Amino acid sequence: MPMELSYVVLGLTPATAAACRTLANQGGCFTIMATDQDEGHRLTLELNTGSRGRAVFIPGDPQNVADRTYAMEENARCWPDQTALILSPASP
Repeated sequence: MPMELSYVVLGLTPATAAACRTLANQGGCFTIMATDQDEGHRLTLELNTGSRGRAVFIPGDPQNVADRTYAMEENARCWPDQTALILSPASP
């Protein structure tokens, strides 16, 4: 049986958003954290369209340890039977 994955997205760039779209087509679930709330909400709505809630948005700072920890905890609450993977933009 394949492993069920959920994704904790810590920061949005065009590349991470594109990865989310691809992974959503494969059935992925997402906890999205972004400092840009409008961008985060837009992607969350897009991923949820027609999916019955595969994504949640959490405002916060992906660079802040406490905020990242909260995102991981929320992901575990939303998808307790799935293994979490972190998607984060590459550091410059």
